[in-house]
Amino acid sequence: MELKATLKGHISGIYKLLVEDDLLFSASGDGMLAAWDLKTFESAPFSVKVGLPIYAAAIQNDKMLIGQGHGGIHVIDRESKKEIRHLKFHEKGVFDICYNPVQNHFYSTGGGGSLAVFDGDDFTLQIQIPLSDGKLRRLLLTEDNKHLIVTASDGNVHVLDTAYFNQLQTVHAHDGGTYSLAWMEGGKQLVTGGRDAHLRFWNFENNELKQTSNIPAHNYAIYDILPLAQGLFASASRDRNVKIWDMNDLENPERLKSDRTTTHGNSVNALCKTDDFLITAGDDRLIRIWKRD
Repeated sequence: MELKATLKGHISGIYKLLVEDDLLFSASGDGMLAAWDLKTFESAPFSVKVGLPIYAAAIQNDKMLIGQGHGGIHVIDRESKKEIRHLKFHEKGVFDICYNPVQNHFYSTGGGGSLAVFDGDDFTLQIQIPLSDGKLRRLLLTEDNKHLIVTASDGNVHVLDTAYFNQLQTVHAHDGGTYSLAWMEGGKQLVTGGRDAHLRFWNFENNELKQTSNIPAHNYAIYDILPLAQGLFASASRDRNVKIWDMNDLENPERLKSDRTTTHGNSVNALCKTDDFLITAGDDRLIRIWKRD
């Protein structure tokens, strides 16, 4: 992949990237959620400052939800750019937010180890489920939205149904913490990454995960995984690198290189994509845009 552009503007590490149409949104430890025009690679006229580090964000129609470091979730009206609700379901940082259109529920993970489920219209808390003594990290729905996968800093991965929130399975995936996950092969195979720098591969059958293989993938923790084209995915790591993997040849990944020997100058925390670009960001406060092959 060819490096197309480097975007600068944040003054702290970047933890979350979102894309909608030709707009890229970046959330940072500087307390800013910024927008960028992917046609011009310039800043766009949208920004939200919450004053605390932002670790999570989600877009749902005309609303944007921003999860910050003290456990709050800011609900922003995108047209007026004003906060319409401030939710406080977690005592510590909010690390992920996602939306289930079938149940009309939002889910959020917190540093205190609980999963919050709240209404998609009025944002009222429906249920709060303690899953871990440590941080809950990432969320991922199955393709049919009937199951929710939750990762934790104790290394466990939890499988819940989204109708009644029964905890169907807990499996230990990565020593030191499970930080990232993504579906491959049409939602039938899960890839997870963790502090142990390994990638693990799981089949999801009969409401359970079954590990099929694992590989040492990076030198340090893996913070994000992103499916690309059929059979391809990217992984981002604290070792400053992004690697592109082919499911048919996991021994020879491609490593993205900028003007240095690594993808970024510090830890790479976030990935996202468009049809044309792979977008990476991390602790060096830079956003790099790569032209997809």
